[in-house]
Amino acid sequence: AINDQVPGPPIHVCLNDVVVVDVSNHLQGGELAMHWHGVSQKGSPYMDGVPMVTQCPIEGGASFMYAFRAEEVGTHFYHAHSGDFFLLHSILFFTWF
Repeated sequence: AINDQVPGPPIHVCLNDVVVVDVSNHLQGGELAMHWHGVSQKGSPYMDGVPMVTQCPIEGGASFMYAFRAEEVGTHFYHAHSGDFFLLHSILFFTWF
């Protein structure tokens, strides 16, 4: 769940806004990372959220702040990766204009 909601709340931003998302991992003994679909991450490739590819996973009990610029117009989605799978129940949509 994100903010105690499944699916979590949408994020609405304007083009070129800086998106800042604080993630606290409350999975007991589990790692995770947030992956942002449709976001090219120009200038912030370490914010892409693919564990052990573009960033180290967020350990259980730890937090991480994602910050990137909204450069692509449209509706996108993000979800958490945990271990060898991604958490479909955490799919969220975000839109910028």
